[in-house]
Amino acid sequence: DELANATVAELRRIAARSLPMGRAGQIQPTELVSEFFLDSVDRAATAAGNRRDFFAFASNAMRGLAVSGFRRFSARKRGGGWRPRTVSA
Repeated sequence: DELANATVAELRRIAARSLPMGRAGQIQPTELVSEFFLDSVDRAATAAGNRRDFFAFASNAMRGLAVSGFRRFSARKRGGGWRPRTVSA
């Protein structure tokens, strides 16, 4: 339990550093850590030979998740979800 708490705390610190400045209101570090666990924790555990490798993998994965989230947000903001409609008279 202590190890899990320390790991999550370190992942939150890494996630906070992964977020671009001025954009912290759009996604929180805790959300980023949760996304990482849902998406990549199995791959991180098998790819990592030691603690440093695990956190390096986690950092890269969370940075990618943050970038993907900001791209989706920007696309929606600029009409990315727009679909043409047919109008019949």
